[in-house]
Amino acid sequence: MLEFIVLGQVPGIHFQVTFFWFSIVSLLLLSYAWKKTHKRHSLSQEKQIQRHFDFISLSSLDQA
Repeated sequence: MLEFIVLGQVPGIHFQVTFFWFSIVSLLLLSYAWKKTHKRHSLSQEKQIQRHFDFISLSSLDQA
Protein backbone atom coordinates (compact mmCIF):
# COMPACT_ATOMS: atom_id res chain seq x y z
CA MET A 1 0.00 0.00 0.00
CA LEU A 2 2.85 2.40 0.80
CA GLU A 3 4.27 1.87 -2.68
CA PHE A 4 1.20 3.49 -4.22
CA ILE A 5 1.56 6.76 -2.33
CA VAL A 6 3.07 9.05 -4.96
CA LEU A 7 5.03 12.03 -3.69
CA GLY A 8 5.47 13.63 -7.09
CA GLN A 9 6.94 13.34 -10.51
CA VAL A 10 10.53 14.42 -11.06
CA PRO A 11 10.59 17.15 -13.72
CA GLY A 12 12.27 16.30 -17.00
CA ILE A 13 12.07 12.52 -16.68
CA HIS A 14 9.30 9.97 -16.48
CA PHE A 15 9.97 8.84 -12.92
CA GLN A 16 7.61 8.95 -10.00
CA VAL A 17 8.95 9.13 -6.48
CA THR A 18 6.94 6.80 -4.29
CA PHE A 19 7.08 6.70 -0.52
CA PHE A 20 9.01 3.43 -0.68
CA TRP A 21 11.83 4.87 -2.80
CA PHE A 22 11.81 8.11 -0.84
CA SER A 23 12.29 6.18 2.41
CA ILE A 24 15.10 4.04 0.96
CA VAL A 25 17.01 7.06 -0.35
CA SER A 26 16.44 8.92 2.91
CA LEU A 27 17.76 6.01 4.97
CA LEU A 28 20.84 5.74 2.76
CA LEU A 29 21.57 9.45 3.05
CA LEU A 30 21.03 9.46 6.81
CA SER A 31 23.28 6.45 7.33
CA TYR A 32 26.01 8.06 5.21
CA ALA A 33 25.75 11.31 7.20
CA TRP A 34 25.84 9.40 10.51
CA LYS A 35 28.90 7.44 9.38
CA LYS A 36 30.77 10.63 8.40
CA THR A 37 29.80 12.37 11.66
CA HIS A 38 30.76 9.34 13.76
CA LYS A 39 34.13 9.07 12.00
CA ARG A 40 34.85 12.78 12.50
CA HIS A 41 33.86 12.57 16.17
CA SER A 42 36.00 9.49 16.83
CA LEU A 43 39.02 11.12 15.17
CA SER A 44 38.61 14.21 17.33
CA GLN A 45 38.30 12.06 20.44
CA GLU A 46 41.43 10.14 19.44
CA LYS A 47 43.40 13.38 19.05
CA GLN A 48 42.13 14.64 22.41
CA ILE A 49 43.15 11.43 24.15
CA GLN A 50 46.58 11.57 22.53
CA ARG A 51 47.10 15.17 23.70
CA HIS A 52 46.03 14.20 27.21
CA PHE A 53 48.43 11.24 27.20
CA ASP A 54 51.28 13.46 25.97
CA PHE A 55 50.55 16.00 28.73
CA ILE A 56 50.57 13.26 31.39
CA SER A 57 53.83 11.87 30.01
CA LEU A 58 55.50 15.28 30.04
CA SER A 59 54.31 16.07 33.55
CA SER A 60 55.57 12.73 34.86
CA LEU A 61 58.99 13.46 33.30
CA ASP A 62 59.04 16.82 35.11
CA GLN A 63 58.41 15.10 38.44
CA ALA A 64 61.18 12.56 37.94
